[in-house]
Order: sequence, then C-alpha cells, then structure tokens
Amino acid sequence: MAYESFADAQATARGMQHQPAAHDVTLDNRLDELQKGIVDRGLISQLIAITVNITTGVASTSIYSSKTPFAFEVVEVIIQARATEGSGTIVITDGSDSITDAIACATDNAIDKAATIDNAYSKIAEGGSLAVTMGGGTPANMKALVTVLVVPT
Repeated sequence: MAYESFADAQATARGMQHQPAAHDVTLDNRLDELQKGIVDRGLISQLIAITVNITTGVASTSIYSSKTPFAFEVVEVIIQARATEGSGTIVITDGSDSITDAIACATDNAIDKAATIDNAYSKIAEGGSLAVTMGGGTPANMKALVTVLVVPT
C-alpha cells in the first residue's frame, strides 16, 4: 500500500485515518522550499556562452560596443585556433582594459583557455563593452572561435 506521507503511514498503523493539517510537511513542499531558498540566496546562476567566430584576422573585434544587453561577469574564456600563426595571442578586454591574460592562438585546431581573469575588469555593466584583441603575431593571419562564458549579475 502506498502512503502520501509518513503521517498517513503512522495513522494506518494505529488504525486511524490521518487528517492532513496545515503544518504537515510533505516531500514536495520541502523540495519547493529548498529550491526557493537556493535560488533566493543566489546559489544557482545561469552560465551563458558568448561565441564569436573570427574568420578574417583583424587587430580588434568588438563583441559588444557599449551595447551589452545585460550586466555580467566573465568567468572563463576558451580559444580554438582555426589557423596557424606561430606567436599569435588573444586578449579579451572591456573595450580598453584587459580582462584576460594573452591566450595562445598559434596552432590550427589547438584549444587554450585564459590562465588569469582580472576581477577588476571582469564585471561588465549593462550597456558596456566586450572585445577580442589579437596580438603576438600577424593579426591578419589569425582566425579563431572565441567562447566567453559569463554569469549574469
């Protein structure tokens, strides 16, 4: 026999019918309370990938130029090189200041990540800027798939 609650099982064992009271705790109610508490405390965040495919090498590519649709914090950057440029690097900026270190973008098909993210510049306000700056080699020869992972703030 299936019971809706522990109180129902206890009442049946005693030969009584359980009448649910307002204070009875069911598993569904507890899970709802737990989930609401986690979300309310900001313990769950949405991770968003912003991807730009750079197919023609230029010194700087704007992802957002004073037009970010929401405030966010950069938490990870992944570069997949799509051409070989011996000493090529990519830096993610807020339009002026570097958010990341120089990330290798030198060997076709190689994947590299940011080793550092500067928390002084990683928070981008709504309407802010985000850009890719290529250097270390000849930007015209560099191609890459750039993925910037952000968390809305």
